[in-house]
Amino acid sequence: MSSLHPVQVKAARAMLDWTREELAAVTGLAVNTIRNLEAGIVPRSSTSAIIRQAIENAGLEFTDGEGVRRRNDDVRIHRGMDGRDAFFDDVVQTVRQKGGGIAVVARSWDLLVQACGLLPDDDIGTLAALSGIAAVKCLVAETPKLFRGAPDGFELRTTLGRNVGPLPCFVYGGKSALALAGPGTSPHYVVFSQPDCGRAHHEHFRALWDDALPLTVLVAAAQSRKRAAG
Repeated sequence: MSSLHPVQVKAARAMLDWTREELAAVTGLAVNTIRNLEAGIVPRSSTSAIIRQAIENAGLEFTDGEGVRRRNDDVRIHRGMDGRDAFFDDVVQTVRQKGGGIAVVARSWDLLVQACGLLPDDDIGTLAALSGIAAVKCLVAETPKLFRGAPDGFELRTTLGRNVGPLPCFVYGGKSALALAGPGTSPHYVVFSQPDCGRAHHEHFRALWDDALPLTVLVAAAQSRKRAAG
């Protein structure tokens, strides 16, 4: 991988309308590191890789020489566990840049766990981490058999199965993504960056969410029926 040219970083910031401070926040690097790179001080290869990844995740690509341009791919596919990490990195960086919350729809809790690339005993890990970045609203058609409780910023509701498609769907920062996952298979993520597509998925989610029941209501009802039967 070729090193970044200072002109490329400056041009990328201009195209994204990012300040040095904003690029530093997205990458987790110091502002002085960005300033030094743009002044021609060659950074470590790992630092260049972090900056390159952040800019590419924002929709740009670097060309030969000193060029940078907008990437013409409204659809991106992330495959396998490395793809899982890249996908959730994109979720975090997109939400930090665009704002808003994260909406998730899945036919069952188990399917959502598989879409997150987790094991059943770590069912809340990724979603808990995301809830530290933005509010996470999760909608499932089947309530989880075992739910350890939701962290701050995480809400779980249930809806009818006929309202939910076969694939888990993530909606965030104007994007939407479908997750292909199953027992014994590594997850794949298809990310759609078209604003109209993201807007349609978000509106559909809001309509389902407003009619859905919080998990706490279902748990309380089940406990009430159990006491009445006893």
